[in-house]
Amino acid sequence: MKRIKKPLNTALVLAALSLTNHVARAAYSEPASYTNAPTTITLGSPGYETTGADDSAAFSDAINDVAAAGGGIVWVPEGDYSLVGVEMKSNVHLRIRTGSILRMQAEGLMFWFGGGIENVSIRGAGGRFTVNMGNFDTSRFITGNGVDNMLVANIDIEDPHETVYSSISLGWDRIRDETPSNVTVRNISCLNKEHYGYGIIQAQAASDSFFTNLEGHGGVPVRLETGWKLMNLAKRGGVFNIKATNITSKDGQAAVMMQPHTITNGDVFINHVNSVGSEFTVVLEKGGTWKYSAQEVQDYGLATGTFGMISVGNAHGAYHSSGVPTRYSRLDNYTPSELQKVFRDPGKISGHSGPSIAVVGNYGDSSSLTTWNISGTGGYVNPLISDEDDEYNHSSADKKRPSL
Repeated sequence: MKRIKKPLNTALVLAALSLTNHVARAAYSEPASYTNAPTTITLGSPGYETTGADDSAAFSDAINDVAAAGGGIVWVPEGDYSLVGVEMKSNVHLRIRTGSILRMQAEGLMFWFGGGIENVSIRGAGGRFTVNMGNFDTSRFITGNGVDNMLVANIDIEDPHETVYSSISLGWDRIRDETPSNVTVRNISCLNKEHYGYGIIQAQAASDSFFTNLEGHGGVPVRLETGWKLMNLAKRGGVFNIKATNITSKDGQAAVMMQPHTITNGDVFINHVNSVGSEFTVVLEKGGTWKYSAQEVQDYGLATGTFGMISVGNAHGAYHSSGVPTRYSRLDNYTPSELQKVFRDPGKISGHSGPSIAVVGNYGDSSSLTTWNISGTGGYVNPLISDEDDEYNHSSADKKRPSL
């Protein structure tokens, strides 16, 4: 197997470090509606009473009234709240007292940040509050489409059910043809995500945004996959000028996962990422048109998607020899000796479990990726940076794994 090791490109690293400063400035900034709030309403006060059974109306009324008064803060005292389908408004900020629990009341969205709103936030005050996603199949904590200057911070997410979708979703508003910008998501943990492919945040569309201090146990804390079919056919959306730093994955797929599908994306900067007992620390998947018929490819002019410059630095992975969630399509990324450690696992939604694969998996456009200071501990058999040369094309018989 021939492997060409490219030397570190100093110019690209310096460009990446420059990008760090640029993105940090291009994330959420506190607006006057927060720093000099015109109005404050306290949830639970007269007219905004809560019951714990369904508090959606109380949250909505407080948000609407603050917005109508020119913006400000909705103060949420410590408590146990149940809600679904709450729409945020421009210049409204939810400050939720630490120790509070927000529970999904029904299938759907807990909060909708859309319709072209701006200058909005939801954050723990005095520490973190908890979001409990409940036993719902396709729930989301927040969907943000077409929102500008948005902060989500200081939260512990509980999601032990096999919920499809990440808790926070950023995407294309196809009605207004807008995408999120200047978004910061920080200081969030999801310590029990059961779904292999999802986690804290997925950005299908976002620009000038910053994701930091995120920790996921299971799943993928930061998913930059732009695969929504409607968005691909319209050639809209994508991620541009994104920074992800201090991201940790434990017992999951990766800390950061990227896949362009047919979208032309921009630059991504990833720094200080760690994994423990995960498949990867960072993984870049192939783009392509395989989800579409030949007629769709022709009619919509679809082609393999790309990223701009992807910079990955200070990535560390701790190898585990077993128990790591993996899937059938990954089996060709294991060496013959490592494949023998993989088993079909009915207890995991991914279908299989086995050893860690690599610190960085680069199975996409290798020319877009620059790396530095990549390290691993334990028994990695693959190179720490694994690429298409490390696909072993095992026979179907070899990949017919026994069950645990």
